[in-house]
Amino acid sequence: MLVSEPDQGVVYSAFIDQELKDEQARRDRLDARSTTVLTSSASLVALLASVGAFVLRGDKLAMPSSAFVPLVAGVSAFGISGFIALIAAWPVSYGKTPVRVLTELRTERWPESQITARNHVANLKIKEITDLRNMNNRRVRVLFAALAAQLVAVCMLIWVVGSLVVVALS
Repeated sequence: MLVSEPDQGVVYSAFIDQELKDEQARRDRLDARSTTVLTSSASLVALLASVGAFVLRGDKLAMPSSAFVPLVAGVSAFGISGFIALIAAWPVSYGKTPVRVLTELRTERWPESQITARNHVANLKIKEITDLRNMNNRRVRVLFAALAAQLVAVCMLIWVVGSLVVVALS
């Protein structure tokens, strides 16, 4: 049997509030990770391009041919990683409650009971959580692709360094 009490739904409302805060914090962490991947990719593209320019002297190749393709692939993979991270970091809007609805809460819905108001606000927050969670999940997938490209680039860099060490030791 359902009983209507003044504090009905308070526990659920608090849980929904916490879910929204958690998803907003997750968005902020994804923003920070995207920026980190973008920054590191851009820095490593510059580093690898410098290494490439240093080892390529004029038209004479000063590095083993086995390192040239991985160098180009590494620079390309870091560039791709940076581009994908830029997509992940791109600011996007999500289902914030429209001002029209907020105005409706203050005007038409203001006289409603606490229970009805709490329920309506909980529904608005659930919609925001759903939109934010969907956006965050998409960003995770894009960020994962950026990290995969960065992993490929690091492997190529290891190949280049290994080839240069072998040549230097022989």
